Amino acid sequence: DISQPPVAMSNSDGLDWTARAADGAVRGLGLGFLWAVWHARQEVQRVPRIAAPAALAQLFGSSVLGFGALLCGYSGLFSLAEPHAGKLPAAGIAGASVGLVIGAYVWPAQSWQLIGWQTAGFSALCAACQLFTLPPPDMDGHRPRR
Repeated sequence: DISQPPVAMSNSDGLDWTARAADGAVRGLGLGFLWAVWHARQEVQRVPRIAAPAALAQLFGSSVLGFGALLCGYSGLFSLAEPHAGKLPAAGIAGASVGLVIGAYVWPAQSWQLIGWQTAGFSALCAACQLFTLPPPDMDGHRPRR
């Protein structure tokens, strides 16, 4: 019916991609905070006492914002790709995207081979982790697409 607005495709959870991206961002913020708490002592010992507050602020800021942005991006891309490709390929696509961003940030631009390995590694890791969330195969050995 033309009078009806288009319906956005949702993932297997029935949530819109923006909700999943927001969920990933919140989880990433928490994970980034825990990461910074875990590494705070080491960071303080690394710098002179006078520079410790600035080092901690930089550690907490970059960890919280970095993890938040990466998990937001992963969750959003996964949710956009899942209705079209299925869970396993969507995890690979989203993982490759996150791996590419991290690789481009960590290594200089001339190290494209390292960035490529990082991208492939994250794609494989995310797809492998997604295997644990798939339902078991049916009697014929087929997995539901979900």
